Amino acid sequence: MQSEMFLVPVCSRWRDWGFREVIPTTLVILLTFWISYPLFSRSLFAQTTADNTAAEKMYNDGVNYLNLGNYSAAINTWEQLQQAYPDYEKEKIWFFTANTAMKLGGDTGIEKASAYFQKIIDQKDANNNPVKNMYYEETLFQLGKIGFDAGRQWKDKNDPANAQKYFTIAKLMFNQYITDYPDSNYTSQSLYYLTHLAAAVFSNPLDAQKYAEMELQRIPETTVDPAAQDMRNDCFFYLAWAYGKLGKPETARQYFSYFLNKQDPIRGPKSLYEIAYTYYQQAQERQALAELLKYETFFPKDLTAENTEKYHILRLRATCHYQLGEYKTAEELMTQMINELDQTNKKNLQVEDFIQLVRCYHELKYFQQADVLIKRLETEYMGTVYSDGINVLRAAYYSKLGDYQGDKNNYINAINIVAPILGYSPNYVSGTVSQVTFTKRPYTSGESSLPKNNLSEEYFLKSCSLLAVCFAKLGNHTTAAQISNAMGMISQELYGRYASIREKTTAALAQLLQTVPAASPTTALPSGTVVAGLGDGANYYLLGGGTGDSQISAISAASGSVLQPSTDGNSLANAVLSAAEQAAYLEQCVNYFKADRPQSAVSQLNQLLANRTVTPQNQIIAAVLYGKYLWREEETISAIAMFELAYSLAEEQLSAEERQTEVYADATYYLGRDAEDKGDYVKAATYYTKSLATNYIGGNPYRASLMYRLGTVLIKADSSKDTEAVEKYFWRIYDKEIDSEYWTHAALQVAIYDYKMNAIDDAEETLDQIIEEIPDEAILDRVLYFRGMIACQREEWNVAAAAFEAIGLYSGESSFVRVARQRLKETKSKIQ
Repeated sequence: MQSEMFLVPVCSRWRDWGFREVIPTTLVILLTFWISYPLFSRSLFAQTTADNTAAEKMYNDGVNYLNLGNYSAAINTWEQLQQAYPDYEKEKIWFFTANTAMKLGGDTGIEKASAYFQKIIDQKDANNNPVKNMYYEETLFQLGKIGFDAGRQWKDKNDPANAQKYFTIAKLMFNQYITDYPDSNYTSQSLYYLTHLAAAVFSNPLDAQKYAEMELQRIPETTVDPAAQDMRNDCFFYLAWAYGKLGKPETARQYFSYFLNKQDPIRGPKSLYEIAYTYYQQAQERQALAELLKYETFFPKDLTAENTEKYHILRLRATCHYQLGEYKTAEELMTQMINELDQTNKKNLQVEDFIQLVRCYHELKYFQQADVLIKRLETEYMGTVYSDGINVLRAAYYSKLGDYQGDKNNYINAINIVAPILGYSPNYVSGTVSQVTFTKRPYTSGESSLPKNNLSEEYFLKSCSLLAVCFAKLGNHTTAAQISNAMGMISQELYGRYASIREKTTAALAQLLQTVPAASPTTALPSGTVVAGLGDGANYYLLGGGTGDSQISAISAASGSVLQPSTDGNSLANAVLSAAEQAAYLEQCVNYFKADRPQSAVSQLNQLLANRTVTPQNQIIAAVLYGKYLWREEETISAIAMFELAYSLAEEQLSAEERQTEVYADATYYLGRDAEDKGDYVKAATYYTKSLATNYIGGNPYRASLMYRLGTVLIKADSSKDTEAVEKYFWRIYDKEIDSEYWTHAALQVAIYDYKMNAIDDAEETLDQIIEEIPDEAILDRVLYFRGMIACQREEWNVAAAAFEAIGLYSGESSFVRVARQRLKETKSKIQ
């Protein structure tokens, strides 16, 4: 359940506002007058030379095109002017070109507008300070607005990597604006955008609180301006959300109540949901349900079938009843919601709704209904990111059906479904099996829309548990035990966040195998320093695996394969291509991918790879382009074959200087990923080192990922290299990559290392920084517990108590909760 559900309607309201609504009217009039009237603009030119006269004419030609609505011609004319007279009022020409490109719109217009606005921002004086000319202030805000709008559009296209990139640009520009202009034309709008970004995009409650409070100080509650009042209400709502995230549920509920009492038609239902959700987070499902029952009383006009808030409320009610074990009530609520949405508003029907209803059917032993609904999921959603989740649901169905009917064939059916997802070849009966291992690929925000499987870390472990229990029920105790051990080993980086899954698995296996379950850890500090592949610490996808080494020779020998000419006599595969033609075809392949025409790109890449006249450099580019596509499609063996082809060509055909390219960095990075996933940490370290050494990697978006992985595999290959890993890689992320999703993980490794080296002050300082930045949920319990233990050593009992108490608030499912409560009692007894 995501408490951030309230953010979508807020964003959609901004989508309906034009850009002019956030610019003061006088400035709109001034800009329109300035751009549209050549006579006024002409007075700004110094007409002292023939060149200036010619330049002025070109400028006026562009203005005429603009007045006629021919934005492309205006831009082309001004760009020709810049080429012919590069020093002629360049800042002004950049500014006008950018504004006209915004009118042009579309991806091309936005990119061009961004580029020209960026030219204004990037200008520096002799002391390397920004040149704050008359266009600088407007440009800062415009760039922020472009970044915000572009980020929202990429988010709507389900491209989180690009969305994050543009939202980050927006955040930087708006931050710079309020720094340079704390009380100016766009300060209030910038603060609003920053508040929205902090809450809705970056989920940073500290920033949301800071910016919201700054905005609320600027806009009095008595304002009569509807737009200002709307921004104030939104910021007040975000502030309430921030308090909830910062462990102040009572304050959050008090603030949200403001919108309930006003019966605000937009924020009121969302506030009711958020109030209930704060209780749900504290495992007070009864109180949450009591709050949710107010919905029909407070907002009777909100109950139409078209309203999405109604269904958010129903989902949370069903979830609360499910957690309370009231499966029948949960099933009735989910059935009501699905039936209504099926008939009136299918676009708001979510796959998770069906999954939740199937779980209710499983618990109620309604196997016929479960089978029907799973078949619907299989029909409508197989081949999407939900495929593996649906398969696991089907496997769970067979497992529970086996328990109900006593038919062991159902356990075999379950194993046959879930084993391929986990990369395991089942052996049902034999007790002499090889060591069970699993491999998985970490999920990062930049990859969320790409993999076909959708197993989070939680459901990965649940799938392992299901596999182990099914083997045990078949009498294959050895494999069951090995699977149990393997699932524990692969999730140690979470240090007990999902310990309940392992504990339940251990208990179930103990009963089936008639053994005593192992004792759970209690007071020990987290041990170990690094675990490979943390990713962003939130969710993980499985890496679909092949076996053995590269299959490149087999692929090469295959008829019609990607490394052999096709048999249809295609002219491109057999043509003699010039360097310019090769470059043009490769650029066309890139554009095919951008236009979501992968088959056209793949067909052309196949032919380019088969063409004997293509240079090694361009073969490498083609192979990496194709490899990245195959990797996204999780055709891992074929992808690695492409990366190995690129790598071998680069090593054999190119000099060290020629290998300093993006494609070489990509090839070695993905080869490192593959080696790491296969447990060959020495090879992985070699590839990662080559990738990191390229000039390109300095500006690469996965630089922090690469450094973290390199440090990790170094220690995995040789534990004595922990000093090298920390000093060379984790410290670099900690010191230089504060905005990276890997920062808190790297910082924790630095703190653990300092603690190990008896640098307690440094470890404490680093942990405090992590806490201030809000660590990933995956390591939050470790950070807080570690911080509390250091405070105990220093006899700082208030600090220790706060840290131990926070574990229960933020990481309710962590295995540290129990020991933290005991520590909390001990520390409170020390407080005078």
